[in-house]
Amino acid sequence: MKKAILYGILTVSFLFMFVNFGLGATLVYLSQEKQVQSQLSAMQAPSLSSMKSTLGLGAQEDLTLLNQRTDKNNITRFRYNQRYKDIPIWGYHILVAKNPAGNVVGLSGVKVAGIAADIPANAMTAALTAQSALSKMKARHITNSPISDQNWVFENQVS
Repeated sequence: MKKAILYGILTVSFLFMFVNFGLGATLVYLSQEKQVQSQLSAMQAPSLSSMKSTLGLGAQEDLTLLNQRTDKNNITRFRYNQRYKDIPIWGYHILVAKNPAGNVVGLSGVKVAGIAADIPANAMTAALTAQSALSKMKARHITNSPISDQNWVFENQVS
């Protein structure tokens, strides 16, 4: 138990060092990126793809809308999560405010840049196929069940 906690603390510490001390990915505070803000503000109702391009996101990066709300001044605020190879980047969000015409009137939050430099090309390869993961889960569930003669029915499975 103590080893697992120590391992977790060390992992988080190293990730913090990599992100914050420039050993790979870097944090970009969008409230300080005046050029990006002016480019987005100059666009007429920018689409998500044009915002991604202006923010400098690569082909393997994406933005996922987490939520949106409109305030009493009719400004709609969008909260996006950045993703790399369809995996969410936790802890950092990009916030965009648009007026009723759809034009960007505010940009804040944090973009993580240079993610690819931290992740080897083969690091994103699945260790299990969907079918082998399902088979392992079934075997583990049946083996660990206190009822040995139970005929289990697994719902929402592919096969």
